[in-house]
Amino acid sequence: MADNRRTTSIDVAKEAGVSQSTVSRTFAGDTRVKPQTRERVLAAAAKLNYVPNFIARGLSAQTTNLVGLVMADVASMFYPYVLQEFIKALQKRGKHALVFNVRSDGNADDVLQETLQYQVDALIIAATTVSDEMVEECARMDTPVFLFNRTSPNVNSICVDNYQGGRQIADLFVRNEYEKIGFLAGIEGTQTNEQRQSGFLGRLEEHGLDATHLERGDYTYASGYQIGQKLFASQVDLDAVFCASDAMAIGFMDAAREAGFVIPQDIAVAGFDGVPVSEWAANGLTTIQQPMQALVQGTLDWMDKSLANNNWKELPPRVKLLPGELKHRRSTAVGEFVI
Repeated sequence: MADNRRTTSIDVAKEAGVSQSTVSRTFAGDTRVKPQTRERVLAAAAKLNYVPNFIARGLSAQTTNLVGLVMADVASMFYPYVLQEFIKALQKRGKHALVFNVRSDGNADDVLQETLQYQVDALIIAATTVSDEMVEECARMDTPVFLFNRTSPNVNSICVDNYQGGRQIADLFVRNEYEKIGFLAGIEGTQTNEQRQSGFLGRLEEHGLDATHLERGDYTYASGYQIGQKLFASQVDLDAVFCASDAMAIGFMDAAREAGFVIPQDIAVAGFDGVPVSEWAANGLTTIQQPMQALVQGTLDWMDKSLANNNWKELPPRVKLLPGELKHRRSTAVGEFVI
């Protein structure tokens, strides 16, 4: 009968003629293991088809080197780049991401209990919310929690300054002397949309202007395209539109071109996020560039400090806002602009 038992470090140690601790230190990258000993251990492991159980090893050391990433909107234009940045940055720190997806209208609580079962070292929650009760549960299990691109007074949070970004777009529209202005909002009730909308409309009001038309989408290309089709079919008179995301802005621009409009001569368009496709020559989209790398690195720096600090639960949560950068491109071109 075939032996289906998984090969263990004890088997490798016997084959290599070393102790089990030497096998563990070899796979942990311990430089104190002599080169010739390391070669014997690796040769024995290859012969026996041994694969080290890093999760079990981590649990014995009170760490799994796993970080839970709880995300909504993973199919959006923006968050795949966020996920890519987190994975690269975590790997440089010797950690790995365990990714969980939440419905766009859901709450991180829906999956956090499952995430905690994997004994992750920390939790990073992006594009969704978490209840105070679940934050307390994570703290009880010694698992620090961080909000990415959302803010909460009860959780360490890092986010782009959405409110100020909306104000920057309003100032740009005023400088370019646009007067018939529209706003394509994101999902109602989401913190991101409320802040961008409040900053934009509030700043227009300070300039003595109002948005003459407001529509609501869901941050997707499809919603921007469909709203554009509806507006152009009804011959709504606008000379500039701010969209709450780049994806909606690009969809809206495609609908404008199909309707025979020239951007920006007939209608100017601006977005928010700074996804790579926004700078493609076909789009040349004016947008608020989110400082993605700074946001990711800032989150992970906080995580490292919390994991190294045994009394992190006693420290008050902090909220950190980072400024977005206005990228003035062809879609709102009046005078000087950048590609």
